[in-house]
Amino acid sequence: MEFELYPLTFDEYEGMKKFYHKEIHPGSEIELNSYLLEGGFPRTVLFDRLEEKRIYVRGLIDEIFEKDIAVRTKIRDVGAFTTVRNYVINNFGATTSINRLQKSLEGNGLRISRATLSHYIQILRDAKILYLCPRFGRKVLGITHFLSVPQSERSLRPLPYDCRDHVDDLYSSA
Repeated sequence: MEFELYPLTFDEYEGMKKFYHKEIHPGSEIELNSYLLEGGFPRTVLFDRLEEKRIYVRGLIDEIFEKDIAVRTKIRDVGAFTTVRNYVINNFGATTSINRLQKSLEGNGLRISRATLSHYIQILRDAKILYLCPRFGRKVLGITHFLSVPQSERSLRPLPYDCRDHVDDLYSSA
């Protein structure tokens, strides 16, 4: 039997904090920042230090990649797959295509065929790590998408700015 579990919504996250009698900051921007950093995983609410939360989330994500993806899909070049995965996660929200991704990865030293890259992208999509969002607006040649990475995976990359300054940007890429 297979069933899907999703990370907590922001409201559920605050509800968990209330249930476990954890401090909820009066400023919702601060709570949103914490939620984004913690990835929306329920157990992170139980940890008091950010470092403990990050270790837990990293372990959970690594387990998903090792057990669910790498083993199930029998990826031959785990290093190349990891490079693609990290690149996509670090560039979420970017308008791109397989050709652009391939050129960018080759520019960073990874020689990869379009077929292999497409296969890796499909694996990430099947695992619900990556969502492709059709582009709206002006017409473009070829298939162009915005890469959208779920909140749980985004928590793994350090935010380069204070979330309070870019709340709308964060929600628009979700």
